[in-house]
Amino acid sequence: MGGLGQGCWPLTEMTSSGRIMTEPLRDFVDAVGGVKPAEEADPGHGPAMPGLTATAEYTVDTLRRYHNDGPLEVTELATALRALSRLQFVGNEIEAANHNISEAISLYASVASLGPNYRKFLRDIEAERDSLDEYVRITSSSSESVPASDWTTPELLADHVARIDRGIALSREGDLSRAQEVLTMAASALDLLRLQESAEGISADVLRHLARARWRLAMVQNLNGDPVRALQTGLLAVQSGRGWLRTLPPGTDQHAPATAEVAVMATDAAEIALGAGQDEVGTELIQEAVSLCRGVSHPAARRALATALHNHANALVSAVLSKAQSGGFTEPEAARVPAQLRAAHTDALEAVALRRESRSHEDAVTWHELANSLLLLSIASALQDQREAAVALLTEAFDEARPLAPSPAVNAFRSRAAAHAGRLNVTGS
Repeated sequence: MGGLGQGCWPLTEMTSSGRIMTEPLRDFVDAVGGVKPAEEADPGHGPAMPGLTATAEYTVDTLRRYHNDGPLEVTELATALRALSRLQFVGNEIEAANHNISEAISLYASVASLGPNYRKFLRDIEAERDSLDEYVRITSSSSESVPASDWTTPELLADHVARIDRGIALSREGDLSRAQEVLTMAASALDLLRLQESAEGISADVLRHLARARWRLAMVQNLNGDPVRALQTGLLAVQSGRGWLRTLPPGTDQHAPATAEVAVMATDAAEIALGAGQDEVGTELIQEAVSLCRGVSHPAARRALATALHNHANALVSAVLSKAQSGGFTEPEAARVPAQLRAAHTDALEAVALRRESRSHEDAVTWHELANSLLLLSIASALQDQREAAVALLTEAFDEARPLAPSPAVNAFRSRAAAHAGRLNVTGS
């Protein structure tokens, strides 16, 4: 939610009653736009809906006076129209909701050529209108309002799941632009399902697939060179995943694999955060992934735990090496290095143990994962002057990777391992 210039509303009238009136709307926009999951939102939003809709209508009318001033003002009006549309959707004013989201699209098309962020916002609201059209199609056979419990049909969910799968397939084929469009549409449509269900309780399936759509979308956005937006989407994916887990009683057959899946979402979001320089956010997400999987015996959870531990160790080692190569450490930074390396060694050691446990002759990916963690543990050992252990671990890593067929990932591993062997003054194999 929020436009490209959220927080920079036109001044004149907005500095008096107009701007004051937008604040309740902006709070609700956060709640319905995914920043705050519906199951955590203030229950007072429901009874206050007519007042909020009136506020949104007033805001739209006020912002219309400024939309000719420039692209920022167009963005703010389109954002307000989108918020009004969502309020009307939740209030079952479907025709009005469709009219206002369509007006937002028509308006925003005039500035979409100004840059990639404008085009992305336009695609988002277009996807939202598509999901509204789909709702109308599903409900058009009945002259009565269809309650949420009836219109969240298996067929409708299956359509969204198929869209997610299509987006994943497109990303694997390298068509990242199209993959982002398809996954954005899936996430927007599922978010509308979440909104429609919120009055009666959100189903586990909707939250699961919303989390999956946002997770995969975040990965594609990151590959498309937009780490800031990717991190926002990734955090929303984890948030939806937490909501999904809360619908599943602990100890049930569904809870353990769901825990593993949410932990992977958190780990991937952490990688995006670390790559974007958001180290604190990345560390918190990895710690959440580790915490989720600790004590869970399900194989998928054990594998997710190994990935989170490996990534945390890698982040610590990479931070030390990067700092050393870029000019050295300040005195306080140097004092923290031994503790960082010990933590990296501990995490890498546990990751190796878990990956030895999960290694399968039928799954070459598990060999690659183990080889990677062995190499990382060797590097962490070498950085702590444990050369003998580092050489033994590196030898095992080479042995583990030897049967693997060449691929970009395997080739990258072999390159890193050879470089490490050179630093140890040993011969790679």
